[in-house]
Amino acid sequence: MGFIARTMATEADHEGTAREARTLLSRWEKIRESFRSSGEPCLIEGGEGCVAETLRDLLDGSVERVVTDSPSLHGVLVARITEFEPKFSGRIELYHGSQPLWVALGLPPLEELLGRVVRLRRGGFLVIDETEALVAIDVNTGGYVGGRDQEETAFVTNLEASDEIARQLRLRDLGGIVVVDFVDMGVPSHREAVVERLRTALGEDPAPTRVLPMSEFGTVELTRERRRAGLASAVFDPCEACGAPGATPPRHCRRTPSLTSWRACLLPCARRRASS
Repeated sequence: MGFIARTMATEADHEGTAREARTLLSRWEKIRESFRSSGEPCLIEGGEGCVAETLRDLLDGSVERVVTDSPSLHGVLVARITEFEPKFSGRIELYHGSQPLWVALGLPPLEELLGRVVRLRRGGFLVIDETEALVAIDVNTGGYVGGRDQEETAFVTNLEASDEIARQLRLRDLGGIVVVDFVDMGVPSHREAVVERLRTALGEDPAPTRVLPMSEFGTVELTRERRRAGLASAVFDPCEACGAPGATPPRHCRRTPSLTSWRACLLPCARRRASS
C-alpha cells in the first residue's frame, strides 16, 4: 500500500494530509472487503464522481459557499467533504427556491459564458477565440465614446477589459498561452497601467499566471496553468463536420432550446469540408 503525493501537497498542512491518508486507507479497506465478499462480477468502487472530485480539488478558504439544487448530490458532497475537509462541510448548501438555480444566483446564460463576444459595461466588447495553439482575445471600444479623446477612450476600455479578461479566464477555465490584443494606446504610462491592472486582476486567480509586458503592437502575452479541459470542451462535443473541439452540444441535449444556436456551426463547417 502506498500514496501518491501531488505537487499541491507541498503547501498542505500536516493535519490535513494525515486526515486524507486515513480516509484513503479507510476507503481502501472497504474496497478490499467488498472484493472479498462479492460472489459474482459487480461494482466494488464507483469513484467520487466528477463533481465531488472537482469540488475536493478547488474548495479552499476563498470559496464562501457551494450551492446545488439536487438533494442526492448535496448528500454526496457533504459526505465527501466531511471526509477530507470537515471545516468546509457547512458551506455546501441545498437550494430550495422556485426559480432555476442558474437564474437565482444571477449567473449569465450558457450562451454568454461560451460565446465569442463578451459585452463590457461601458459599450466595448471582447472577442474570445480558442485555437489549438493559444487563446486569442481582441479588445474593442465598440459603442463607447465617453473619453475626451481617442487615447482616453482606449485607456478606459482597456482597463475595464483587463478585469473582464481575468474573470473570463476563470469562468471558462482557459489555460495555456493567451494573447490579448488591446486597443492601441500611445501614452507609455497608460500601457503600463493596463498591464498592471491585468496582473492585479489575475492575482485573484487560484491558477498560476505569468504576464509579459505589452509589445509595441499593443498585445500582451500571458500564460495560465492548464489544470483541466476548458469549459467549452467539457460541455460540448467536437464538431461532426470538421472535428473542432467544443463546437456542438452533446447529443443528449441538442433539443434544448437554449443550445440550438450552437448547431449553426455545422453548416459552414460541412460546406468547407465538401468544397475540399
